[in-house]
Amino acid sequence: MSQGLEVRAEEAARVYGEILERLMFKHSLEELSRVVSPRVAAGLLYRIVRSSMREAVEEVLPRGSVADPMDAMMLCYRLFEAAGQPFEHEVEAGNAFRVTRCPHYRFTRDNPLACVACAATKAGALEALTGKKVAVRLEDGTWLGPRDAEIVVERTHHMPSGDPYCRFVLHAPGAPKP
Repeated sequence: MSQGLEVRAEEAARVYGEILERLMFKHSLEELSRVVSPRVAAGLLYRIVRSSMREAVEEVLPRGSVADPMDAMMLCYRLFEAAGQPFEHEVEAGNAFRVTRCPHYRFTRDNPLACVACAATKAGALEALTGKKVAVRLEDGTWLGPRDAEIVVERTHHMPSGDPYCRFVLHAPGAPKP
């Protein structure tokens, strides 16, 4: 390499991860919001990120390879841990969990709507892993995803809105009630 510069695989992966985070949680929503309303921008971002995540996961694991929705969700979070992201979560009773430290919070704290990208990654991964249609319902009642979803990820608390954690409840056939 020129001038003795060397880039290790870990450093390259960190740089590309940083680019993707900024794309999903900052720049895409900002730029889309210049052209359309923030809610329309959020809906578009949700659809784009959900599809991208579903396709990426399906390239690595067969569609429907994880039967239990909560197991599928926890697999999503193990990816953050494996990547060394600043991430902490707690599983509550059966199908509820809290995120107490979010790797994207530095972006979403300034723009709570940016959390839509995070919701979309959850939905896309769950669709790929379970083979079922997934939607997300936000704490304000906003519905993202198909109306005939077989799994609904409900966000009940949200750090960028002032809550001490983000809390989610999975609603799926056969899942225990919170």
